[in-house]
Amino acid sequence: MASSAPLDRVRVSLESTGLLRFFDPYLFSASAVPLGKPAPDLFLHVAAKMRVQPADCIVVEDSPAGVSAAHAAGMVPIGFIGGSHTSPSLGAQLTQAGARAVIADMRALKSTVVALRGW
Repeated sequence: MASSAPLDRVRVSLESTGLLRFFDPYLFSASAVPLGKPAPDLFLHVAAKMRVQPADCIVVEDSPAGVSAAHAAGMVPIGFIGGSHTSPSLGAQLTQAGARAVIADMRALKSTVVALRGW
């Protein structure tokens, strides 16, 4: 998981939701790179650490800056508009920033990845 938030905050959030076990030790924060989003630095850092080619990565993002960063990194961005902070115009903003698809419910993620990658 890559986040613009400080690593300690990410860890606490994942612990409180019971999701930490799915991501630890693969937690990354923008504090580990020189430039945050919309620069691609964080996503490229994660790909390098995980020894994965950027073109093989799919990024789920809920901000135009994050979608732009994933796109600039050569990754496939999927926009997410299901968060409580979203506005009615967010889907269009994510698409304009480069999202290849936009989902409002994480239950649609698997079928969206299959549609984009053909897996």
